[in-house]
Amino acid sequence: MSTNVDTGLRYTQELLIRRRKELGLTLRDASKLSGISVGGLSRLERGERTPTLRSLIALTATYRLRLMVGDGQVYEMQDPRKAP
Repeated sequence: MSTNVDTGLRYTQELLIRRRKELGLTLRDASKLSGISVGGLSRLERGERTPTLRSLIALTATYRLRLMVGDGQVYEMQDPRKAP
């Protein structure tokens, strides 16, 4: 039986793959930009690893996405390499 959590994780997994490909990034490229290992990214994309808040923050910055948390607040994530 699928739960809302399972559905959310599958959606997140599909979004991460789609966005990485839209940006023309390989797993290696995304790893270098996000600081997450190639193996870790691969496991996230395959659904073998549940993303942590830390990895989601890194990936939303890398993939230029917005992160919305449970309180409904949208947080714009800045690429840490471009921070003032």
